[in-house]
Amino acid sequence: MAKILCVPQRGIGDFVHTLPLIHSLRNAFKDCEIVIPVVDRRQEKDSRSLEKLCTGIVSFSYKPIDDDIEAKRISLYRGKDFPERYKLEAKERTQFEREMYEHYLNGAEYDLAIILRNFYIDTLSCPNQFSLRNIQKRNHDHVVDRNLRFAEILGIQKLFDFTLNKDKDELLENHFGETIDLPLNYMVFILGAGRLDKKWTEQGNKELARFCESEGYIPVLIGSTEDYQMSKDIETESAVNLITSKGSLLDLENFCKIALRAKAIIGPDTGLTHLSDAIGAKVIGLYGPTRPHKFAPYNNRRFVVSTNHTSKLMQDIKSKDVICKLEKILEN
Repeated sequence: MAKILCVPQRGIGDFVHTLPLIHSLRNAFKDCEIVIPVVDRRQEKDSRSLEKLCTGIVSFSYKPIDDDIEAKRISLYRGKDFPERYKLEAKERTQFEREMYEHYLNGAEYDLAIILRNFYIDTLSCPNQFSLRNIQKRNHDHVVDRNLRFAEILGIQKLFDFTLNKDKDELLENHFGETIDLPLNYMVFILGAGRLDKKWTEQGNKELARFCESEGYIPVLIGSTEDYQMSKDIETESAVNLITSKGSLLDLENFCKIALRAKAIIGPDTGLTHLSDAIGAKVIGLYGPTRPHKFAPYNNRRFVVSTNHTSKLMQDIKSKDVICKLEKILEN
């Protein structure tokens, strides 16, 4: 088995949920090359930041992005009204995704293709192609377990392995190559998320930050440009704010170093939360509109705080419930 195509969903969290399948494939087919195609500009940014963490595990194949295709992708996947449009446009998005991959992968040759979508890529030159159509739907499967069912189809050993290349003993550096000095005891607060309705409230983060400080732990704030104002409002006397008006001061490699050394990570359903889980950190996942039984940080599912079974609103997550989970982590 020389060359394997793997097409996961395109976010960082989706990539993390595919890692056990990738490691299972690499274990079964020792000398294979596993390739993830990169077909849009957002995915390109995420993939380039993942490259160092993935050396020797998986490679990314970057396609020249067609401006018209990218514009249509943005129209289907972005906008303030996206949650309301999501179900209405599901068929249209699936059709667009299939056509996009058929365009970018036309004539590409692979020995095996695993498409984590509800379609096949007909333009591939590949004798063995599997997609979600080959998998019987189970509503309560976590996506990690669902993805590993491809290992069952192939008759190979399933590995629950999230290994990435990381070294927590290396110096921490920001984007400017400057060393970041952090205290020994700290907690990481992930403020951002890809959707506004996934973000926890400023008040909840403030209350949690005060609790951490009362217990002798320094809050470390991480997020993007959109989270800058919230970070300034949350910022306590001792907090370390790694967000600027121009964005995060960290790349993914240095974020992982910070996450590995933290006493705990608190964050919503977003890529950095799942990346923290993959590298072995203690993670409290905060869930409202998304289903934790399907998308929770896989190795920290017992520490999830969720309103998905009630209001599905992040503002209904109480800081006392998050503190309760945090105390359980600190007890261990």
